[in-house]
Amino acid sequence: MKSIAQKLRKTDVERFREKLESQRAETKQLLHRTEGEQKGLAGDRPPELGDFCIESAAREYLFERVSQQRRLLNHIERSLERIHSGTFGECITCGEEIPRKRLDAMPWTEYCLHCQDERERTTRLSSTVALRSSAASCLTPFSMSPAKSSHR
Repeated sequence: MKSIAQKLRKTDVERFREKLESQRAETKQLLHRTEGEQKGLAGDRPPELGDFCIESAAREYLFERVSQQRRLLNHIERSLERIHSGTFGECITCGEEIPRKRLDAMPWTEYCLHCQDERERTTRLSSTVALRSSAASCLTPFSMSPAKSSHR
């Protein structure tokens, strides 16, 4: 049986490889620039509380951007590895073919739509359970143990 990567024409795989390499270079450049901005904020702390709050928000925003760019770069690198190994276009969970339209939109994707939906649903459920657990612990009454009351 032919692998899914073999079902894609060689020209298609080459086009995806070029697109991924271009995206990798662009992401690395953006990551480098964003990390530079992040380092620029690492200097002296502003004396005013308002300025400190603005700088703190900017740091948090830049941290999230760097994290997103690193995740994207990781996905791109793994996709290039799958091209090299001949498994590009296969869902890493079920092994089914990832639809061409999905690859065109996001050539770094690792999952078919069904497995991606399942993955996101599972993530949402575990986040909801964790949030509820956290909220429940916050709402627990302070005096769980019997306390001696001063009122009689």
